[in-house]
Amino acid sequence: MRTNRRILLLLLSFVVVLVPAAEASAADHRPVVSKSAALPSLDLKQFQNANLPGSIANDRGLHVGSIGSGMFRVGDNQYWMVTDRGPTTEVGDRKTFLVPRFTPALVLVRVSGGGLTIERSIAITTGSGRPVTGLPNFRRSGDPAPYAGDAKTRIGYNANGLDTEGVVRTPDGHFWVVDEYGPSIVELDANGHVLKRVVPSNLADDYRRAGAADPVSGALPSEFAKRRTNRGFEDIALLPDGKTVVVALQSALVSDDKDRLITRLL
Repeated sequence: MRTNRRILLLLLSFVVVLVPAAEASAADHRPVVSKSAALPSLDLKQFQNANLPGSIANDRGLHVGSIGSGMFRVGDNQYWMVTDRGPTTEVGDRKTFLVPRFTPALVLVRVSGGGLTIERSIAITTGSGRPVTGLPNFRRSGDPAPYAGDAKTRIGYNANGLDTEGVVRTPDGHFWVVDEYGPSIVELDANGHVLKRVVPSNLADDYRRAGAADPVSGALPSEFAKRRTNRGFEDIALLPDGKTVVVALQSALVSDDKDRLITRLL
């Protein structure tokens, strides 16, 4: 993220501000928590249906989680955040999507005292306004197939689905988010519509055949398709020029087995 003297960490819906060791006391060089703020519990159905009316009929009593899957500072105590792909769990070797119609969202929050206030939320949609959902895109070797919450019913793939993990906002008002599925980098307009999805070169045709609704560019190096299961792009940062982004994989690529301590920036 943009450089500043404080390190910001987001754990689920909590913001924790750490003071660098240089500013801590000489007797203790460990970072210390100077302030924290938390969101109130948010009904998942109510949160999404406010932007996409009627899109979720049953949220299984769940609250919105991981709103701060990624965050980007835009002003004093104000941040754009992005959710992840929605509530999932594992039953044996099966990945279950508890609310399959959940769709990732951009959320503008303000820190006020010990709380976080949501000032705006924007559902991420295709260029035509259809929810992208958080479902995986198509069958890939090594990735688990999606199941409903009962862990018995198979559910369909969605070529537009996003497992969002990081967000920045450029001076033109557009958002750029990173996704673990491709992995991919996605450009959104100011209203959350997907403008373009950038994927590894050897996956672009797979996205098109699967029915991706928006333009797909195979501009990423092909080796990034060798990401580990659920270990795609984890974060994105905007450089000071306002037009260059840096993205980071969560883990080493499968082809980097001999050195798992090294991950890649792009």
